[in-house]
Amino acid sequence: MHHIGRPHLLDFALSALLVCANALYTQASENSASVSTTSTPSPVDVYTPEQLRAMSTELISKAAVSGAASKTLVQYPGHYTMLAYRNRSGGAEQHANFADTFVIIEGAAILQSGGTILRPAVSAPGEVRGDALEAFNERSLHAGDIVHIPAGTPHLLKLEQNATLLYFVMKVQEVP
Repeated sequence: MHHIGRPHLLDFALSALLVCANALYTQASENSASVSTTSTPSPVDVYTPEQLRAMSTELISKAAVSGAASKTLVQYPGHYTMLAYRNRSGGAEQHANFADTFVIIEGAAILQSGGTILRPAVSAPGEVRGDALEAFNERSLHAGDIVHIPAGTPHLLKLEQNATLLYFVMKVQEVP
């Protein structure tokens, strides 16, 4: 068996995630497109960990005040990609209509998922935020890890003091 080291695993994980994004885009385009006699290639977006780290500089300055910042990279039919940065723990959140898939680029965090959001408040249609979770599952995340959180699943990212986290996010719309 061939062992893939963590830097190569991260490249593989990003490539696999982008192939999935392109497949979703292609499927959505084929389902909504009318018949055409011309053929145009589907757009393919590829990001290396180095490119994502370079893009994070503006997020790092924005996160200095709030503890977190993100930016949408590309919007596709039914899903979109983001780059996110944290320098402190976030609150609990739950997305009714979107699944989250993360690829951890650098840093480490504890993912709490499931359970119940304490002091929930609707922040936008289909979006609930809260202070914390109770009765949750917990898992450590590190560079190269890939996480899928189904729509409707409460979750929270917890960071150690002075820790940071840079992660690529794909938000995929799910039909309730």
